[in-house]
Amino acid sequence: MAGLVGISASQLNEQQATALCSLYELGARVSVDLHDGATFERYMSLLAPLYNSLKTLRPMSGMLLGLQLLNMLVRSNSQPAATSPLAEYYTTLAKLKREGPKDILQDSYVRFVIGLQECLQEGTYHRLAVARQQAPVPAYLWFIDALLESVRMELADAMEASYRRLSLSEAASILLLQPEQIPQLLSFAKLVHPT
Repeated sequence: MAGLVGISASQLNEQQATALCSLYELGARVSVDLHDGATFERYMSLLAPLYNSLKTLRPMSGMLLGLQLLNMLVRSNSQPAATSPLAEYYTTLAKLKREGPKDILQDSYVRFVIGLQECLQEGTYHRLAVARQQAPVPAYLWFIDALLESVRMELADAMEASYRRLSLSEAASILLLQPEQIPQLLSFAKLVHPT
């Protein structure tokens, strides 16, 4: 099996590649449900050559490739720039355009993630919070929540440097929280400043 015992995707016939794809897609999907990012990344690395060899969109390929791109955005927002997951994101997009299944960049799951990255790039974080309500599938929520958490950390740092005093409702608004989420704000404040 490709990836498991060193057989390349080019050595598999269409039926074998399709069966292996189904197995890896299931593993990737379950790893997201279990919030296991490392296992998800392993399954996606096993899927990449299979997707490239099949050259056609499979039912789950758009969703999983979107999740992979979203995972890269989360890592780029939560890791130092030196590790460069954002460069990996752009490289993956370019590779998908060049070698991936036809029209993959027009897939609604992938377009959704590209839209999120544009929100981050433009600094329109409120659009990111709104986009959470429009996630194409529930599996995206884990990654979007992680992305929102890292954005909130950045905003909290900026608030701390910019304001002497701030009401809870003003802080909630800046941190992209609704007024009814003020208890969440208090939990977030304890996370940022545990003492």
